[in-house]
Amino acid sequence: AFVGVIFGSMAAIFLIGLMIALRADQAFENGRDVFIPVLMVLTPVMTMVLPMQAFNSMQHELREGAVDQLLMSELSPRRIVRGKLLAAALLALVFMATFAPLLAVTYLLRGIDVFTIGVCLLFSFLCALGAAAVGMAMGAITMIKPLQQVARVGVSAGLAGLTLVVMGNAWSIVRDVSRLSSTSDQQALVATAVGIAVGVVLMNLIAAAVLTHPYENRSTPFRLFPFGLTMV
Repeated sequence: AFVGVIFGSMAAIFLIGLMIALRADQAFENGRDVFIPVLMVLTPVMTMVLPMQAFNSMQHELREGAVDQLLMSELSPRRIVRGKLLAAALLALVFMATFAPLLAVTYLLRGIDVFTIGVCLLFSFLCALGAAAVGMAMGAITMIKPLQQVARVGVSAGLAGLTLVVMGNAWSIVRDVSRLSSTSDQQALVATAVGIAVGVVLMNLIAAAVLTHPYENRSTPFRLFPFGLTMV
């Protein structure tokens, strides 16, 4: 799947690059008109492929006997979950690096600044991390057998809806980011980033709790979470 997505991404990058080079119908007038299609190609990779990979990876760990062997080792549930999340973050960086040359071209074409590109990519990474955390938590919930099919259908539908919403609003998102000027807009941006980070922490707690043995302490992290959230 990873190799397939890489080749699919490179094919899309090649086609967009070819359209930029030909520019027969003047479809691309500046860097923004190129950056938004690139962002739309990157979105399904970050908000569908990565989270489903995290979901399937966690579900694979929960097959018969595998999770018991893991928990008998020195790996704690939190370390297992943290490793899955870091693997998703690494894959996100790999995919973003694949798109990096074309993103550099969008800046060279002018019409879009480095700040806009940086903020959009940062939020792409955060959204990928948040969606991967949701996929991972839902994958852990499939340890409860009656919820297996419900979790898979729910995650697939939710990620597809998120991807369509982001792709459909790509033009307005880039426009709004490029017009950030007031303090309230910047505060809203920071609040959104913090909200995604809080969601990632909560999903990690859920996944670790499902992996924890029923006789071990599961409740303390959830009791501390509201106090930490209040301080944030």
